[in-house]
Amino acid sequence: MKPKQIRELQVSSSQLALIFLALLGVAVIIFLLGVSIGKKYGEAQLEAAREKTSALSEAKTLAEKPSMEKKAEPAHEAEKITPPEKPLQMEKTEPEQMKLAESLPVKKAEKPEKSEPPPPAKITPGAKSAQPGTRVYYVQIAAFSRKEASASIIQELKKAGYEPLILDPFPADKKPLYRVRIGPFKSEAEAEAARNRVRALIPEASRAFLIR
Repeated sequence: MKPKQIRELQVSSSQLALIFLALLGVAVIIFLLGVSIGKKYGEAQLEAAREKTSALSEAKTLAEKPSMEKKAEPAHEAEKITPPEKPLQMEKTEPEQMKLAESLPVKKAEKPEKSEPPPPAKITPGAKSAQPGTRVYYVQIAAFSRKEASASIIQELKKAGYEPLILDPFPADKKPLYRVRIGPFKSEAEAEAARNRVRALIPEASRAFLIR
């Protein structure tokens, strides 16, 4: 058996440096190639995505156009519809109305109904006033701040044969007073006699006095 021959490669330091630089250059070249290829691949993907989005947008616009056209068609149809020609109908009916008006007899104007005047207002007993121009007299029996307070004296006057008058407060009164009077009397003597009689019959009428 022949002994194995072992060969040894001896590399100097300068050669090692050259080998290292060569390997480093190859690695840099490979790295740069990878970067450039990656950039191109990314740009291609971006362009493809842009093309897809543009195609989708175009498809949407094309799909929207028919719907817009369909919506616009009813509006055009509505514009085409014209209203019925009413003037022609009016022209046709006017001669017919004239014929009907000529055939109908003319009614005579109705006489206005006579409006009866309202009946005169009723005069309550005791409220009769004397005729204008004549001088009359009244006897004021009493005056009360409340109308209800005069009920008792009114009953007494009616028992005595008089029709008492209740006057509402005057505008010049500082306090509202309801005046109870009897009359009218044609003469002063008649009024004085009534005053004296009322004073004697009704104690509440002790301050009765004449009024012209």
